Amino acid sequence: MATETRNVFPEKLVRQIVFLIVALALLIIPIRVLGYGYFPPDDVRRHAAKVVNGKPWNEILVLRKDIKTDSHPGWHAILSVVRTLTRWDVDQLMIFSIIALFICYCIVMPLRLRFPEVWLLTLVIISVADPRLIKILLQGRPYIITMSSLLVIFFLWDRLKEDDPPRKVTIGIVSAVAASVCIHASWYLFVLPIAALFIAREWKACSKFSLLVLAGIAIGATLTLNPFAFLGQTFFHMVRIFTGGEEKGVMAEEFRPSDGDQFMVVAILGLLAWRYMRGKWDPKKVDNPVFILGVMGWILAFTAKRFWFEWGVPAFSFWIAHELQESFAEMDMRKKIGDVQRIFMTLTFAVVLFLSVTNDVDSRWTKAAHRRYLDLNDPAVKEWLPAEGGVIYNSGMDVFFDTFRKNPRAPWRYQVGFEAAMMPDDDLKIYRYIRQAQRSDESLRNWVKKMTAKDMMIIRRTGPMAGAAPKIPELEWRSFPGGYWIGRLPRAK
Repeated sequence: MATETRNVFPEKLVRQIVFLIVALALLIIPIRVLGYGYFPPDDVRRHAAKVVNGKPWNEILVLRKDIKTDSHPGWHAILSVVRTLTRWDVDQLMIFSIIALFICYCIVMPLRLRFPEVWLLTLVIISVADPRLIKILLQGRPYIITMSSLLVIFFLWDRLKEDDPPRKVTIGIVSAVAASVCIHASWYLFVLPIAALFIAREWKACSKFSLLVLAGIAIGATLTLNPFAFLGQTFFHMVRIFTGGEEKGVMAEEFRPSDGDQFMVVAILGLLAWRYMRGKWDPKKVDNPVFILGVMGWILAFTAKRFWFEWGVPAFSFWIAHELQESFAEMDMRKKIGDVQRIFMTLTFAVVLFLSVTNDVDSRWTKAAHRRYLDLNDPAVKEWLPAEGGVIYNSGMDVFFDTFRKNPRAPWRYQVGFEAAMMPDDDLKIYRYIRQAQRSDESLRNWVKKMTAKDMMIIRRTGPMAGAAPKIPELEWRSFPGGYWIGRLPRAK
């Protein structure tokens, strides 16, 4: 009789209510974070600004001559469609990117899990173990499509062990790979899940998955309308990054090494220990391609973080969610928990996740909310910005991200953009020296030799140095709010 009292709703209805709570929580979280005035400081700005600008990258940045194609054509095509339908500006496109990509990743698991609420608990564990891992889901960057595609693939690839897997499985895997390739371009890294299947000795699934990956790469590259140039440029650009002898400080953040993410390791070991203590130990829980891919991503991250958050984190997120789901199934939810208690528990998970992600600890969401920018529409600033066809010689990528966001249609180019390895060789040598010299004034004087009357040098300074003009006497300088100093060749009086 007690069981009947607790189970007052049909099981299907309870799952729908739970899923609705999960979905609403995942929608509200990015909206609340954006409510702080938060915008990621890097690539989400340049993707949105490029769509508003409408020009190819070689008309926005000073690039090597062999950079001829867009490395994210699929994502820019999506944003272009959104802009055509809505006429949104840069900031609105950034808001769309952050919310849409966060939901894209976070909704895959609850759609397929028997207990959708375990995904909220999974995200709570990840958020507490390492808040940086949740923050990467709020960056509005196309790598989140690759992460989402991996979750879809994880749900499907076990069916590849069958002699004749369903057509919807093969179509799903090919589509997931194609979307990742066209939108994010890291097609060569699909060798990692292939290797994970191989190490797990799942020969049949490995061979079939390899063929499906090749098909997905071919389709994704074809969708770019310039497949051979796209594949060649993205691959050799990656090779150039890791073989060019770059200082890690010159590289984009995702190419820098990881610190090992110790607390995530502790969380995973804790779940394994919990399984052992429950008497449920099974070697296949670690000897499987998903867990192996997670370990591979963690190890390779000591060379570049992207291996961890693009490949390791989705794998371990999937693994943790299924570990928790198995525990929920052991509890026999309807007999031991009851419908009302299950709904209340889901609400509790949602509140804890909301609070853990949206709290502004160390001003992580508000730190740059009130930053000032250089605006071409400000007459006082306009006089000190480059003329049409000019170049901004900037000391770091932050100047590009901020200024391009504020002035997407400006008629100038940027010497330093979003990836140093895309710069011409002689400019890259100068930039390496600038970074190695910690952006000293003396090192920045190397840009002066390349400047013309149309060009400007923009330096952003913070802290005690913000009020000190750069010691580069070849240029005349003016300071602007936000810590900006703009230098130009002396004008005839």
